[in-house]
Formats: sequence, structure tokens, C-alpha cells
Amino acid sequence: VYERRHPSLRLDRAGVDADVWTDARVLLVDATDPVASTTAARLAREAGVRTMVDVDARVPGVDVLLAAIDVIVVPETFSCAYTGEASPGRAIARLGAAFPDALILATLGERGSLALAQGREIRTPAFPVPVVDTTGAGDAFRAGLAAAWLRGGEAANLERALAVANATAALNCRTEGAQQGLPSWEEVQTLVSAQS
Repeated sequence: VYERRHPSLRLDRAGVDADVWTDARVLLVDATDPVASTTAARLAREAGVRTMVDVDARVPGVDVLLAAIDVIVVPETFSCAYTGEASPGRAIARLGAAFPDALILATLGERGSLALAQGREIRTPAFPVPVVDTTGAGDAFRAGLAAAWLRGGEAANLERALAVANATAALNCRTEGAQQGLPSWEEVQTLVSAQS
């Protein structure tokens, strides 16, 4: 995949009403435009909106962006490259030290996910499914995590939310393409309950 973003597509803060970022319960940003994402995350956090980030590569401004985020979700490869650590456990520990107020999550593909929450490491196994295509699994993981929080509110159980995220990612791998396999809430709950 080759990506090129034309400079004219940069988001100008003055051109976006602040309600876009603050009239939500969860804001998910990425590092495509770190300045715009950081601005949006700061506005959202000030309004009490939970912020989540999807980062795949170290780009200029990503450190400032990560500091503005409540839930940092990164692939294992990013966590290790960013911190210089060889293992995801040590990598998320380093990320946790750098961003102590954030929940740190590393997606591990077929090995599930690894989280660091308030100094506690949580390993959540993947769900075995017949895999056709893994495209979009990371995005599905984030969607499942956000959905679990939206349904559970502040009382949402983290371990359950991570299981929902892993189940969503696994079920998305059943068909070709990034979105064709996205499951219903009922499918996710059935898979999570079957593995409990």
C-alpha cells in the first residue's frame, strides 16, 4: 500500500466547529495529521470525551499526540519500534512510563492483545476463527473496544471490553476486505460467551 496525502488536505482548526470533537462519547484519531489529531484530542478531553488513537508509524508530532490521548492502541510492531524494546511486554511498559495517564494496548495479531492499565498487564487471547483476510483487523479491534465502552459506560469491565475487541477483530477476518466481515453485536457476544 502506498499512501500520499496532498498538503491541501490538512485540516485547518479554524474551519472546524469545536462541537465536532466535543459532542461525542469517544473520539478516535490517527497520526495521519498529528497536529489536527492533537488539537481534536485536547478539545475532546477538555469536554470529558474519552480519546483513543490508532498509530502505526512514528511520524513528526506523534509524541505530542500520544500525550493527549486516554487510550493508546498500537500494533506490536509499532510498540517495539517506538520504544526500542524487543518484546511487547517491555514495550508497553516503556510506553506506560512515557504516558502514565493512558491505557496502553498493543495488538498482537493471532496472539490477541496486551494491555497495561494502572501498572497491571492484561493479556487477552485471540479467538480462533477460520481466517480469510486479516485486512482491517486492527480497525475492527478499535471499533469493538469503543463499542464495549459505549455500551458499558464508565463501569465497563476492561477485561470484557478487551475480549469484545479481540472477538470483533477475529470475526472481521472471516471474509475478504477490511469491512465485509464486521460482525453484529450479537455475533461478538456469542463468541465471547462461548470462550468464557
